[in-house]
This record gives sequence, structure tokens and C-alpha cells, in this order.
Amino acid sequence: MRWSESSKELTVAVSMVSQRGMGRPRTGQASFSPREGYWVARVLLHREPKNPNGRPRYASLTVLFEDKPLDRDTAVARRYAQTFALRAQQRYDAGEWVPPGATAAPPTSSQTVLTWVTSWLETQVNTNAYAGAEKDLARSKLWLPRSPTFAQTTLRDLSPQIVAAWFEHLQASRSATGELLASRTQRNVADPVRRAIRSAVFKGLVPMGDPFAALPREVRPKARDVDPEARPGYRLSHDELMTLLRERSVEPRWRTLWHLLALTGARVGEAIGLRWSDISDDKPLRRITIASQILSGTRARAPTKTRVAREVPEHPELRKILDAWQRVGWPAEYGREPAAGDLIVPCRGEPGRPWGTANGSGGPLWQNDVWRALQRDLLGCGLPHHRTHDLRHTFASLCSDAGMAESVASRWTHQPSTAAGARSLYVRTAWARQCEEMLKLDLRVKKA
Repeated sequence: MRWSESSKELTVAVSMVSQRGMGRPRTGQASFSPREGYWVARVLLHREPKNPNGRPRYASLTVLFEDKPLDRDTAVARRYAQTFALRAQQRYDAGEWVPPGATAAPPTSSQTVLTWVTSWLETQVNTNAYAGAEKDLARSKLWLPRSPTFAQTTLRDLSPQIVAAWFEHLQASRSATGELLASRTQRNVADPVRRAIRSAVFKGLVPMGDPFAALPREVRPKARDVDPEARPGYRLSHDELMTLLRERSVEPRWRTLWHLLALTGARVGEAIGLRWSDISDDKPLRRITIASQILSGTRARAPTKTRVAREVPEHPELRKILDAWQRVGWPAEYGREPAAGDLIVPCRGEPGRPWGTANGSGGPLWQNDVWRALQRDLLGCGLPHHRTHDLRHTFASLCSDAGMAESVASRWTHQPSTAAGARSLYVRTAWARQCEEMLKLDLRVKKA
């Protein structure tokens, strides 16, 4: 076997190839096999499904020199084998070559932004990757086709300038009411696209790197309200809440749900997914565990938005309502005693449908039905329009008004998001202290 390459030339070749592209490229692996007596290269098949044990899948290739296995274990041979493995990995990453044993088709860098984002979000929906995947998919299907220049751009040609031009197009777009898109809406449209493109960057489909990361801060969409003065109204006052909770014309099941939403801080999907088994006996107050939610589009059960379970002390007012509902209201509504696995406020369902099915009694409520019931009850109480999510805002506001410790009360509605909050994950407030804070919430009707 002739050796024409010098050690220095091979070192330069490895350096030049490894510097191509952006970020940290996959370099491939090469090792000398004493059993076989020649060098073997390994290529990471990152587009293939992982092995049953969860480990990545690799393809093994014999390192060839002049069409023969490279069988010398020297420093020069090692550099040559590393270069061979590096180039094989790069050809696979670029979709120019399918190694033996690979079944997935190589990526096509000619994929457009629209096709990639749509397929990526459909995968998120099918795997229940996160709670808002369905909404993100609907937004992308609605707004991306309205920007054909951006939507039909191929991934290999995507650049920060093209993304910035798309943001300008969103700012000039109008909603169905004819008004310009709010800054918060622009951010909601752009965020899932950004995450999908980041996934494409990871898979090596965007050679220029993440175009969103290179954008100046002033170019990125902001989470701003259209009407800055509207947000203070996203809650009910103490008197308005008491009027809603104690109105006799409100049906018992809806009164129970309004109490759950307003006195636990649960999101709508979390409240309609609560079961009787989620309430456990404890002292001095019972414990309500919020660990799942009902998705709005499919009514399927899924983890909470943050995938973190929360525990909320049961306020005495809420316990009084739940005890009456469990003992009298629930059996009268559904014709039998509730079991531990039954929903606290299930759907009435359609006549003749089996119990617990999607359209039968015992299944979860539709979130749209919850919204309509709240508007009807607010109107019957003579109160202004409010969103169902405003009951969650109301709970947080009442906790603050009652002087509760923020480090305790905030855990009932959110997980820690800041660096200091992340460190406080190690701190678990005693249950007696949490109950002490909950008892500060005074729901007695205030005299004028």
C-alpha cells in the first residue's frame, strides 16, 4: 500500500473540513478494530429511530484506502480514518448519501418553511408534546400562507433578513375584524415558527444557522396588549365574585365549577379535568392536586401546561360547596353516587350514549360550553363580560389583596420561572403554613 499523504497534509484536511458550517458539527468516529485488523468509521444516524434501549443508532463503515481496508494502526492512518469518518458524516447530514442500514429518507434542503413548520407542528400535536400545539398549528396554517415570500423560502436559503421581512409583513397584516394584528398576536404566530426552525437547524437543514437568534431585540415581536388599560379589568372584584358564587339562579354544577376556578387558580382545562380522587384528606385543610388537564380540541387528558403538578389547600368555602355537590347535587344530576375516578363536574352528555364516553354523561366538558355558561351567569347576575381565565386572575389577585406570602401563594398557580425561583424548588413550604396562608382569604360579603 502506497502512502502519498503526509501527516501534515492530513492534519490540514481535517482542520479545514471541521471548520465548515456553523455551530458544532458532527465529526463522525473512527477506531481501529483489532479483531478485524482494519479501521472502522461510525456515522450517527440522527434521522433514524433510536434503538429499543433508547441509545442512538449508528452505521459502521470500513475505512478504505485505494479501494482496500485501511489496516495500518499508525498516527497517519488515524488521521486519514478520522477524515474519512468526518466526510461520511457530513454527506449523511447533507442528505447526499444514505449509509447501509438506514431506512429514513435523507432530508431535502429544498423543503420550504411552510412544509417544514406544518409537519413539525403536526408531530407535536400527534405526540401531545405540549398543550398549545393545536392552536399553534392552526395559527401557522392561517398566517404562513398569507406571506408567500417567507412561506415558500427553502430552508437552505433562510436568513435573518428574510425573517425580519416576514415580521414587517405581520405588523402590516390585519385580522378578520380589519384591525392590525396586536403585538401579542404577532408573537404568538412567530413563536411556534421559531421553535420549528430551531429544530430544523439542529437537524442540519438550515446551513446558515438559526435566523431568529441573529435578529436584534427591537425587531422581534413583543408581548404587548392592544389596549394597555384593558388588563386591569381581567379580574372580578371581591363583590363581583361573591355575587357570582352566591347567585341562586346559577345551576349547581356551574356554581361548583365557578368555585373551583375562583378558589384554586386552576386553568379551565385543569378544573374540568379534576376528579374526586384528586382531593385527599389532610389537616388543617384538604389537599387538591392539579396534575393534568383536558385539551380543548380533543377533550383528551394530558399533563398540565408546565408538566408540573400543583397542590392547593381547599378553602373552607370551597369544601362546603364540594361536600354539598358530592352528597346531593352530583347524584341528582347523574343518577348515581360519584366514584373516586369520576370527574367532579362532568358533562351531561347526550341521551343513549354510554357513560364516560366523549358524548356521554360523565365525560369532560367542552371549554366552549364553559365559556357560554359563564357569560349567561354573568349576564343573569348583572355583571360585565369576563373570560373564564379571568377567574384565575381573580384568585391570584385576591390572594395578593389578602396579604398572603407571594413565595407560598404563587406556587398554587405557577411553577418557578426565574433563576431564584428555580433554586427555590429545593424549598417545600410546610402544608400547615400553606393552609395558614389560604385561610387569610376572607370571602365574607363586605358591608357597604
